[in-house]
Amino acid sequence: MTESEIREKLSRLFSPGGRLHGRFTPPEDAQFEVLVPGSAWQTFVWPEKSASPHLLRVYSLSGSNPLLAHFWRNETRALHRLSGRKQSALPRLAGAGLIPEMELGYLILDDSGQPLEGNHTTLARLRADRVTALRCFSTLCDALAVLHGEGMMHRSLTPHTIRALDSQEDPVVYLDGFQLSAFVTAWLRGQGAVAEPHSSGFLPTRPSSLACMAPERLSPLFGNTSRHIESFACDVFGLGMIGIDWFAGLPEEECHGIIANSRYAPSSHEQLIRLAHLRLRSAQVPDELCRLLVQMTEPAPSNRMPSGLEVADTLGRLYPSLLAQFESAQGAASAKPHQLYFLRETVERLFRDGMTRSTPTSPDIREYAELVERDLYGGVVTWSPRGFAPWEDKEPEKARLAKTVLMGQRYAYFCQYLNEGRQDENKKILLVKYVCQADKVRELRQQSHRRVMPPIQASYFLPTNRPGLQRPIPAETPAWTTIVHVVRFDEQGEQDSIVAATADWLVRYQEAQLTVQEYRYERQSEGTPRTRGDTTPRPIILHAAGRPLEYDARREVAAFAELFFREQLVPSMGAYFEQRAEQALDEGESLEFILRNEHGEDVPIKLELDAALDPFTVRFKPNEKEFLLPERGTVRPNEKAARIVLSRQRRATQRLRNHHHLLAQLREPRGLSLSAPEMLATVAAGLQQSSPETAKLVRRIIDEEPFFVVQGPPGTGKTFIASHIVKDVIRLDPFGRLLISAQSNAALDNLLENVAHLLGILDNAAAGGPLLLRHASAETEERVSAKARPFLLTNVLTRTRERMGLASGVVGPLGRIQKEWAQKAKGQDFDAEMYSRVQRASNVVFATCAGAGADTESLRAGSGFDWVIVEEAARAWLSEILVPLVQGDRWLLIGDHKQLPAYQRDVGERLLTRDIADRVTAEATGQLPSENMRPLLGHFQHLMTVEIPRGYWTEPRGRIDEQRRMHPDIGNLVSQAYYDGQLLTHPSAIRPHNLGQLPFLKQTALVWIDTSVFNERAYERGRMNFLEMDLLGALLRHLPHFPEHHVEVPPVAVLSPYREQLKRLREKFKQLPEDVFRSVDEVQGRQAEVVFVSLVRNNSYEAPTQGLGFMQSPERANVMFSRARRLLVILGSLTHFERFRDTHWAEVARYVRSEARFIVDPRESPLSFAPAMRKP
Repeated sequence: MTESEIREKLSRLFSPGGRLHGRFTPPEDAQFEVLVPGSAWQTFVWPEKSASPHLLRVYSLSGSNPLLAHFWRNETRALHRLSGRKQSALPRLAGAGLIPEMELGYLILDDSGQPLEGNHTTLARLRADRVTALRCFSTLCDALAVLHGEGMMHRSLTPHTIRALDSQEDPVVYLDGFQLSAFVTAWLRGQGAVAEPHSSGFLPTRPSSLACMAPERLSPLFGNTSRHIESFACDVFGLGMIGIDWFAGLPEEECHGIIANSRYAPSSHEQLIRLAHLRLRSAQVPDELCRLLVQMTEPAPSNRMPSGLEVADTLGRLYPSLLAQFESAQGAASAKPHQLYFLRETVERLFRDGMTRSTPTSPDIREYAELVERDLYGGVVTWSPRGFAPWEDKEPEKARLAKTVLMGQRYAYFCQYLNEGRQDENKKILLVKYVCQADKVRELRQQSHRRVMPPIQASYFLPTNRPGLQRPIPAETPAWTTIVHVVRFDEQGEQDSIVAATADWLVRYQEAQLTVQEYRYERQSEGTPRTRGDTTPRPIILHAAGRPLEYDARREVAAFAELFFREQLVPSMGAYFEQRAEQALDEGESLEFILRNEHGEDVPIKLELDAALDPFTVRFKPNEKEFLLPERGTVRPNEKAARIVLSRQRRATQRLRNHHHLLAQLREPRGLSLSAPEMLATVAAGLQQSSPETAKLVRRIIDEEPFFVVQGPPGTGKTFIASHIVKDVIRLDPFGRLLISAQSNAALDNLLENVAHLLGILDNAAAGGPLLLRHASAETEERVSAKARPFLLTNVLTRTRERMGLASGVVGPLGRIQKEWAQKAKGQDFDAEMYSRVQRASNVVFATCAGAGADTESLRAGSGFDWVIVEEAARAWLSEILVPLVQGDRWLLIGDHKQLPAYQRDVGERLLTRDIADRVTAEATGQLPSENMRPLLGHFQHLMTVEIPRGYWTEPRGRIDEQRRMHPDIGNLVSQAYYDGQLLTHPSAIRPHNLGQLPFLKQTALVWIDTSVFNERAYERGRMNFLEMDLLGALLRHLPHFPEHHVEVPPVAVLSPYREQLKRLREKFKQLPEDVFRSVDEVQGRQAEVVFVSLVRNNSYEAPTQGLGFMQSPERANVMFSRARRLLVILGSLTHFERFRDTHWAEVARYVRSEARFIVDPRESPLSFAPAMRKP
């Protein structure tokens, strides 16, 4: 493409109707810089209402040069990802787009200036001012650490790709030139390697810039062979050579000799490197910096520092000392003390901590000033980009201004200039605004831009009402500006993100929930005294004896436990132990209780509960080891599995803090459309005819990177869509790896079965094709469905051994390898070898959110996961879904925030409210709880509703608006009451229930058997409703048989929100299988042809809290009503529920009353029901 052609196409972009019209203005006579002749250009454009230009890069993506399309996508991905880090030396993406009809791709970047080479004025300044050079070099090291931390290589880091803007003020340098960047991970796997001969257009022209490229990079570019592969060490070499150039200068003449006759001369390059090292050693550069730069620029990669992470870490440790040496050499450091003023708040804090004798009301000023000076001696000056705001919630705007931090031995002093922001601002005096324990903000001591503390003169400052009246200070007093300048930096990314803080809080809250379930006890006598020689085990009686631990604001576990005590959410020992034992019995599990003595040591005995004697006393069954039982100690249920799960969540939240791209997406999802149109045309091709909207959504999910959220109301086919996503991802990239996760085993197995069916391997797991692996622990394997069992690791290993045992008669080298493997397959040592190989080789791994954290390294080994897909995402805590999410690079969340939320979300919100009010956990965690955390307790709803500002990105979220499960009578109820009437029903959902025995069922798929007609006789009794039980019996007598319509769908289900009601129903209707009776929490994700719902609640209370209880929750009712495919029968008092007009029940009642066929009077024929007489 010629320059005139590109000008013509760009003019159409900026004209009315064009992609950039109204957003950017091109220059009148644009000057194009050619990046790749005929293929890539750049010029300047101006955003609307801005005087500062942006850089526009344009790529020709014609079919004749497919390589450029890969470059454009690669660079866009990299820049989108890095922009989220907000690192000052990395470029910021302001726009991007693909225009297939023009065969163009474009990027818009903040202007980063000109290459820092040749006669650039900033380069001359850096060579002359080593203090500034050190600050800029440190910034570039930090940027390279970010780059490498994200798994990216620059590959061409030279002075040509370091840019700076000409400025009279402090120079700002940028790391640019990502045209040859490549994710070390598999961003472009399956698209072919970059052809090196085409890349010569990207190389710098100046010999001094070429000399900064690593030998192992230059060699293959110019046709030589190389013994070393490219790695992060390539970038380390380039940055090291740039550092030598700034601090000592490169030998210019020798730079010309490394390329001779268009061939690379390795020996000349090595000679240049040796000369550069000699110049560095003779340039009066501190020995520590000299050693660092030499280690960065060794010719052999194996002798070099391996990555920017190690470089940044090393320079960070050296920075204060190097800065002091350079300041001293340049005469920038002053021997005069710097002035520091402190306020009454500092006096009060020091006195409260017992550090002084004189009181704040009549302080000994000398005592306090000398204490501050002693504390700061030997400390460091550092920077907090958000000031003291992370630790102060009363006046965060003011706290944000105190960004200069003096870190002493005991205390951290957050300061700002005296009268900062006013006309009489005094930069010779720092004013202490906030003081806290240094340990509380210890991470600030590790900031890379820090310097040693200068001499300090501290003075007590009492503000006066007389402006301008200040104590005079000596004229030679040094200003703080030089020190502040070298330590300051912009906030980088999401390190202290509210997302990470919320995830941390959630893990600690769940850990505290286990902590308060451990009760302090005293052993009681079991009755009659033992006769001599009697060793028969007797029942063990324990009596509660107070809290297991007292509140300590400095300890996390005690602080979070305190929240439960303040909210009175800690049940009595007897009541709680009995409840847990009953729950375990319902779930078919055994429950053990374990003990610790008064010193916190585990006691080797496990108890089994017999009964709760009263709220504070429990009796355990006799135990042969009772002699080991201490008289006093603590006792708790054995929640080993829960503690393991929480440890995985804690690891995941720790990893999240360094997973900046994921952090940014969880806070505010933004997508990029990067897929080629011809590739997208092949996606969901089989769905286009039957379900065009579904096909469109599948294409969007695959196109928009790296994050997508799908809300799927009941019956909309969330699993169907997820299965097709997996199928197309594997088709497009046969070597790709996916991690599929869900909160429950049932939902996970359902998804696995759907995927396996689409891939044609459901009934023959041994067939060729993608390798699917179902991950499950030994304890949970029995919960895996029959159809998913063949994909368990143990079964996959068994099939592998069998196949390898059948070695063919191939001869030669391949035959010998087969023979060796056949021998290994006969022994058990084969399993140890193959255990990790199978996990690494699997294309799709299925694991629950909890299970995804087990064997993490085995699962992630090799290339890691390209995609992570989480089903039921709205039903899990943020910390739960992080376990799978932190293991991938692209993410798809599927769920519905209008169905059941995370377990005990109401408790979590209640405790957060208390923590915000009382700041119970702030001191222990160093993080103030805030209202900004509350939306993230419902993270899925946050992702679906958070406002995303306009920009080059897409809004990567969608909702499925058509359901195929519920008959329209039922579907319209759910749509009107819970989805604002926007949930549509597909015609295929019209299915007859064929239950004609009762005339009122013939013309409807929804009936409400209204018990209002029985007045008080229909009232509930202790979360049970006997009338509804009897009424269900009357219905079942008329409907003795429910036909089976689909082998995968149960013919009938009976639901109730209350366990006690379900327990009585099971006992009353033993002719029905036990699994017919389900609580609401058990039934999400399931369906049945016919569903009976016993609502139970019916009383005279006026307030919704008492009258409805947790039935106020629209999510719970939504799940109950949306399980039925053909018939929904609701038993309850319509009058009771519709009187709560400010709740979702008003919409339910309005819909039910909209047609007479929906309401049945049970007194009338054919039911002719009359309530049984019961004792009050």
